Amino acid sequence: METCYYSLDDFHRLSISTQYSLTETVLQVIKSLEDELNLPIVASSSTNNGYENKNRGGNSGGHKRRHVSQNTVRRMEYQWETLPALKNTVIPVAREGIDKLLSELRNHLNKISTKTYENLKTSILNNIKEIMGNYGDTKTEDQQSDIQKIVNFIFETGCANKFYSELYAKLYKELIDTYAVFNEVITPFIEKYVESIQEVKVVDQNKDYDGFCENNKKNDKRRATSTFIMNLYANGVLTAEVVLDIFRQFQTIAIGYIEDASKIGDVEEITENIFLLVSMGANLLKDEPVWKSDILPNIHMFASFKMKEKPGLSSRTIFKYKDLVEKVLHDA
Repeated sequence: METCYYSLDDFHRLSISTQYSLTETVLQVIKSLEDELNLPIVASSSTNNGYENKNRGGNSGGHKRRHVSQNTVRRMEYQWETLPALKNTVIPVAREGIDKLLSELRNHLNKISTKTYENLKTSILNNIKEIMGNYGDTKTEDQQSDIQKIVNFIFETGCANKFYSELYAKLYKELIDTYAVFNEVITPFIEKYVESIQEVKVVDQNKDYDGFCENNKKNDKRRATSTFIMNLYANGVLTAEVVLDIFRQFQTIAIGYIEDASKIGDVEEITENIFLLVSMGANLLKDEPVWKSDILPNIHMFASFKMKEKPGLSSRTIFKYKDLVEKVLHDA
């Protein structure tokens, strides 16, 4: 038996030169699809919209079928080409799936070290990509909540681990380079940090030992946050303007306290944070106008005070500023 072969050209020629017979059922389906897809209607001079009614089998028991003309085929091709591009379908992950991803993310963050950073970074970014991919273009309350959780995880871990603080700052930089929305949620974090310096207090361990221990934890966390903030700045997450504003606010508070003997402990704690900020940021900020005009002169002012010259200044605070001037700022 002879085998017949058809080329692509044969199929194309047959598709445009042959009239097709469609049953009434198929035609109804096409009409229904046209209505659902809201296809554009192209005007035609034909009274039967491009469909030709022909009687196959005459009057001897045959039934009518409709044939699609070549004009109709071209019209349908045009309509298909003019349809708006379809958007990628976002298949939502179940809430429990997202919670699992968030839990995995937190575990990965807790395991970061110099040796594990590169491998864990890939897993962390994949976790975040899957979480973010669950949402479309419109922000929802769930999305905002999940973004805030991710930020909190990174910042809490970065602030709790001073030794690897730079790695967490580096990770956050990569994150905002991919998702700009993560840059928008830094401001509340900075504001909370600055507010915490106004909440500094001294607790007498002889009167309230538990309160004394709790206060020390808060102080340690604040100092770790100071380190993390300077690492964020060094990695380009924060601007010089933001960091200099932190300096200015801390110095303003300290200057307001130096005439009050009851604020000696508060000034000491503020000075500890300023010492960290200056030690890490002096070389990066030394060319900034505000650094030269405001921040640096205030540091030299504190270092120049004599013992007991100001009731709110302890010898510890004065020596801390002298160390800054002699060991950190001599070439800054």
